[in-house]
Amino acid sequence: MARIPKGYWEKRSTDLLKNIEQQTIFTINSLIQVYNKATDNINKEISKIFSNYSKETGLSRKALEKLLNTRETETHYKNLLKVIDNDITDDDIKKKLLAKYNAPAYAFRISRYQALQDTIDIELKKLANIEKDITKIRYVDTISEGYYRNIFDIQKGLGIGFNFSQLDKRMIDLLLNKKWYDKANYSDRIWDNNEKLSNYLSTALLADNLTGKSIQKMSNEIKEVMNVGLYSATRLVRTETNYFANQAEMLSYEELGIEEYQFIATLDKITCKHCAELDKKVFKVKEAKAGKNCPPIHPNDRCTTVAEFDDNNIEDLQRRARNENGKTMLISQDIKYKEWSMQYAPEQYKKYYVNPNLPKTKSVQSSILEKQLGFYDEIGKLNFIPKNAIISNVYIIAGRETQTVFRSANKYAQAFGGKAQEWMKKVGKIESDKYIFDIHWVEHRKYGKYDFKLKGKTLK
Repeated sequence: MARIPKGYWEKRSTDLLKNIEQQTIFTINSLIQVYNKATDNINKEISKIFSNYSKETGLSRKALEKLLNTRETETHYKNLLKVIDNDITDDDIKKKLLAKYNAPAYAFRISRYQALQDTIDIELKKLANIEKDITKIRYVDTISEGYYRNIFDIQKGLGIGFNFSQLDKRMIDLLLNKKWYDKANYSDRIWDNNEKLSNYLSTALLADNLTGKSIQKMSNEIKEVMNVGLYSATRLVRTETNYFANQAEMLSYEELGIEEYQFIATLDKITCKHCAELDKKVFKVKEAKAGKNCPPIHPNDRCTTVAEFDDNNIEDLQRRARNENGKTMLISQDIKYKEWSMQYAPEQYKKYYVNPNLPKTKSVQSSILEKQLGFYDEIGKLNFIPKNAIISNVYIIAGRETQTVFRSANKYAQAFGGKAQEWMKKVGKIESDKYIFDIHWVEHRKYGKYDFKLKGKTLK
């Protein structure tokens, strides 16, 4: 097999990362919305307290202290508990908040100032909760995309197809929970940033800092602080996305037996010196370490990696591509990810290309057995189910018109025609005087029926 030019692999790898980064924009837009909403909610709470008292010049220190030291109503306290119960889904955070605000004496000592601080605290906890949920979806998708798309690119580049281990929830969770930098994972960093944001706002809302300020000035300062929090959140999601994308590639290298990778820096005017120095250097997969020789090297990193092939790697992968008959399973250079994933990554195919409103199986009209099938009876005598027997109780169990992926569809499409997604696997029953037979076969509406098999029989 001719050696694929290095430029091919670099382009596929950088294109994959760019696609993942493009998807990250949608996550960042969602974060902008939730941060803006949290900012609006906090400013509404401030306006509620100060609107009847504060003028353009704000309140004096004495008037401000009198206002903020007023005891808050019990209704506020009950609403506080309701928000915690309904809007905080992180169990650990919910327990801590309820332990704090459920204290027996709390409702009887809460001042208007304390109520404001607590409302903001809970609003920020809601924000972190949503941020965690939104970004986790992005990271799970990034891990899957990085793993499967990289294997797709390698198979397509080499022109061979072979089965490989599918990503399971356990492996994804291990990656998500890994404390890869500063003894923290993405969730820890969200809560840490949130705590810093809470402290900034608490300082901004001290009586000394509020004295003489109009509501508009307070509102503008809150927005400035929240924008700092939003910047930290977007930087975090870009950095973590790069981390998970590159870790997924490392997993794919391990799965394919690739022992080395090459560091690929994005070289432009803003490339840092460290990344530029690492560009094109080769490292062992088992020694990959984020922040040292594997991206991300720093926040907002845009670097990636590419597999370093040798002849042994290619020979091993070619052996994996041989089927039970010793024939190498070839893949067209023009194959699309949709077609490839149907056979090699069915969960990805189902996630992105199958209509979830379709049934898992579908009942259809009776069919005809197009070949004679043999079976042995109880005394070991060979008998036959005759050709043209009626197959009743027929169901499509995979492929067309169902949401169940028919993994062998590509094989039938290549052998007999049509598109892979048009093929279906069917099951049905044939009854004789003595038995009920379970029959399986593969069918295409235009190209016919193939591989009738007797899967089992039961006595009537």
